Amino acid sequence: MSTTPTLQSNLKSFWSRPEGKTGMIFIGGIAIVALYFWGLIVPYVLSMLADTVHMVFLGLELAGVGYLVFGKMPRRIYRLAMRALTGLVIEIDPIGILKDNLLQANKRRDVLNDKVGQVSGSKKTLQDIIAKNKRTIEQDLGLAEEAKKRSLDSKLDAATRLRMQYEMKLKTNEVARLQQSDENYDALLQKISELYDRLVKLCAGVDFFIADLEGVVKEEEVKFKTINSAWSAWSTAMSIIRGNADENDLYNQDLQYLADNASMKLGQIDDMTRLSQHFMDSIDLQNGAMDSKAAAELDSYEQKLLTSGDQGAIALLNGGGPIAVPTPEPTPISRKTGTDADSYFK
Repeated sequence: MSTTPTLQSNLKSFWSRPEGKTGMIFIGGIAIVALYFWGLIVPYVLSMLADTVHMVFLGLELAGVGYLVFGKMPRRIYRLAMRALTGLVIEIDPIGILKDNLLQANKRRDVLNDKVGQVSGSKKTLQDIIAKNKRTIEQDLGLAEEAKKRSLDSKLDAATRLRMQYEMKLKTNEVARLQQSDENYDALLQKISELYDRLVKLCAGVDFFIADLEGVVKEEEVKFKTINSAWSAWSTAMSIIRGNADENDLYNQDLQYLADNASMKLGQIDDMTRLSQHFMDSIDLQNGAMDSKAAAELDSYEQKLLTSGDQGAIALLNGGGPIAVPTPEPTPISRKTGTDADSYFK
């Protein structure tokens, strides 16, 4: 009998052994540590992701701003918009813009006059410095000459003679330095003088330009006001002649309404006249027919009375006097005639 199945059934798995349990505890500890550190780094990761998203949006915004600033199309739109706004301002008050330009020119002239005054002050300062240097040079030359004489005096001790030599050298160097400065100052003074002369001429030209500009602005203002007055009068006259489009439409509608209303009423009057005429003609015809019928019935009745032989009725018909009435042959009176007369008197 084989013992292999028995050995396999007696073997334990790794996780059932003590080292397997230790491994499970170690893995659990690693998982707990990992969870702990993951909880620590999650806020950082989230903030980093949020900052990344913010950075992307900020980059897009900066790109949009850069396109608006440096793009050709936005700059063209901006120029067109500014030109349109400027056109509105110029159309509203061109004389005001000219006056503003004149005011700015006067302000710049004042600034130029101040600058020219500063140049004149600098020129005067250079002249004073040069004059002062010349006086200093004369004094230093005198002191250097006196120090030279004393340095050659044998009665003085060596230290005093050495100090006099140093003093003579110092004054000589200072004279040389001042002379070089005066040369530089003279060249600068010459340039400043030329610039000052040009600025003075330029100021005179600016004064002439501003005075001429004032005349131009006054002339343009008078022309502008005069032309506007004439234009206003002409526009008023043309508005009266041509009228406003809305007012013309309303006026035409009113005329059309009045014409339609008049046509309708005149048509109704004509129709009423036609109907009334027909009615009056009918009444006239009826009256004429009734009159004819009544006259015929009256004649028939008179004939009936005359033929009846009644002397009183005959006398009444003849105005009350006796009259001889011939005796006609008796004629039968129709039933219809009497009925008609009776109906007439009824």
